[in-house]
Amino acid sequence: MADPRVVRRYASGLYAAASQYGVVDEVKGDLALVRRTVQENGRLSDALMGAVAPAEPKKRILRSLFDGRINAVTLTFLQVLVDHRRVDVIETIEASFRKVADERGGIVRATVSSAVPLSQEELDETRQRLSRITGAQVEIEQRLDETLIGGMVVRIGDRLIDGSVKGQLRQIAKALSGTP
Repeated sequence: MADPRVVRRYASGLYAAASQYGVVDEVKGDLALVRRTVQENGRLSDALMGAVAPAEPKKRILRSLFDGRINAVTLTFLQVLVDHRRVDVIETIEASFRKVADERGGIVRATVSSAVPLSQEELDETRQRLSRITGAQVEIEQRLDETLIGGMVVRIGDRLIDGSVKGQLRQIAKALSGTP
């Protein structure tokens, strides 16, 4: 497993380069493609992750697979990873890059769980309320959780906002039992 500090450092460097060339969104998509490709092909993963294999064959493999399919910034970054013997971060770099891009772009990701799918109008209203609370642009991932009965639970990072019927019933039970 790659050290999260190392992954974050590489993601920040890649973000700086992608931002300089105005290709942040393109690089996000490229990293998703690279991650999927490596994860779905065990032989490719073995070839890239092999510690004893020299850098040039690994770089040739990357060029043959991705040249013309991903942005030059992304391809150059992958080759830098090979040169620095940090190919182990290829599969985890996407999430870290997305997090860096979100932080620098003023975007917060929220997970909204509800018993039934929310309408577009409900999602838009929730997004607006969360934007006012956080002071940032909010992107919502919607999840269904039939155990909630009704209402919703919102998670933003380590913050939890429980507006579910189940949560309200739990609070009532605590109040009635005298538990703080």
